[in-house]
Amino acid sequence: MSALAILALKSTDWLVQPGGGGIWKESDSGEKQQQVMTIILFSMSLVLLLWLISRIQSRLAMPQASHRPWRVFRELLKHHGLSLSDRLLLAAVARSRRIKQPALLLLSPGLFSQHATQWLGDSRLAVLWPNAKGRLTRIAQHIFTEVPEQAELAR
Repeated sequence: MSALAILALKSTDWLVQPGGGGIWKESDSGEKQQQVMTIILFSMSLVLLLWLISRIQSRLAMPQASHRPWRVFRELLKHHGLSLSDRLLLAAVARSRRIKQPALLLLSPGLFSQHATQWLGDSRLAVLWPNAKGRLTRIAQHIFTEVPEQAELAR
């Protein structure tokens, strides 16, 4: 039993003053204990609720650093304004190439080209996407404003 509950049970004599003029009128001790425990439970629940609300508000107020590489990747793709089908295509490339940090595809035209070309070479996956080579080239041009020769996708 917590110290607060023990203190509350010991202070029941304070609650009932002589002559029945206290907070509770004279009643049996079982009823008093039940009333005290109800008040303690309600008070503790209220304190817990206020604590939870303050924790949630403090977490919402702090900027969150993302430790989820796929979430960062999806957010970057949205930030670049790519369509849903283009985002799904790039996610398929990153998943099939088993890239642990898929956002790296968006940092370097060379990495993008390397992984896209290898993905296109795997005929099982490329056939699922119509005009995948043209779409990947267009995405690369959109993401990397100046596409150097090395970023051009190989045939």
